[in-house]
Amino acid sequence: MARISVNGIAKEIYTQCRTAVDKWDPAKGRATGRDRLSYEVNAYIDDFRAKVIEIYRTLQAEGFEGNAIEIKERLKSPGKQVRM
Repeated sequence: MARISVNGIAKEIYTQCRTAVDKWDPAKGRATGRDRLSYEVNAYIDDFRAKVIEIYRTLQAEGFEGNAIEIKERLKSPGKQVRM
């Protein structure tokens, strides 16, 4: 699960990405360890963050506020246009 927060408004989205509790650092929001799964989880997190930032910038360029709700909708349906 990931939480997207913009201007104090947060929305949660399920990422379908999992790791063992003992291999998770909640302060850093990343998997610990040097095994393949930890690297894959952290790469997924990096890609997800980059996608969120890209969507935020795209929404702002299109004249939208770029709030957490709009970002979540774009993540769920990339081809769909956000309505205001």
